[in-house]
Amino acid sequence: MLADQRNGGSRLQISTIKHRAIDLLYPPRCPLCERIVKFSGTACPSCRGRLRVVVEPTCEVCGRPLQPGTGSYCEDCLQIEHSFDRGVSAYRYEGEIVRALYRLKYQNKREYATFFAREALRLCGGRLESWNVQAVMPVPIHKSRRRTCGYNQAESIARPVAEALALRIDVRSAVRVRATKALKECGRRQRRLLLEGAFLLREDMPDYETVLLVDDIYTTGATADALARQLKRRGVSNVYVLTAAIGSGGENS
Repeated sequence: MLADQRNGGSRLQISTIKHRAIDLLYPPRCPLCERIVKFSGTACPSCRGRLRVVVEPTCEVCGRPLQPGTGSYCEDCLQIEHSFDRGVSAYRYEGEIVRALYRLKYQNKREYATFFAREALRLCGGRLESWNVQAVMPVPIHKSRRRTCGYNQAESIARPVAEALALRIDVRSAVRVRATKALKECGRRQRRLLLEGAFLLREDMPDYETVLLVDDIYTTGATADALARQLKRRGVSNVYVLTAAIGSGGENS
């Protein structure tokens, strides 16, 4: 036992030294303004102060912020029945968050995922722990997109989240088999049509009771629904969704 503790401490020291060396060679930058910061995975205090955190009241299904006194559900969730059970997000999708997530997704700034993972844990960690999740599953991207960009931004956020919560991360079971055009210009109905049949699950997927899907942005919920439907057909009872940011809602959000 003592030897294991010593080995674990040594590995932690080596990991810390390695990350410090990397920070010296490649100084970490604020994901919001891209100025150099002291520690990786952090943001400038001035930038952080301008961000709008998702606070109560929120929609009881998707977690979208609501105006006080307007009820328990957002306009989208009043109109459609989602396949996932509950969703939660750290920030409103606006301002600096939009630009930071664009850099993460399209400009190879994958190191910014650490910031979003930490913020999701800081702001949503209590809810995540209450869900008793068995596995964290990043929303997969199509193989053609992975060849182009080299990584999945959702997986980059999901890995630190799973590690912090001591949960299994499953990047193999769900496969995106249909490449769709960029969805940001599509309305809610068109998104759902494009995503129908976009995901498949491998035959040897473990038997899960509760799964947490992780993605960068929640807009209409069409992507989460498409994957959640497949998971529930396979016998998963509860599917929850965590995203770094959530849009304001509406047909084209």
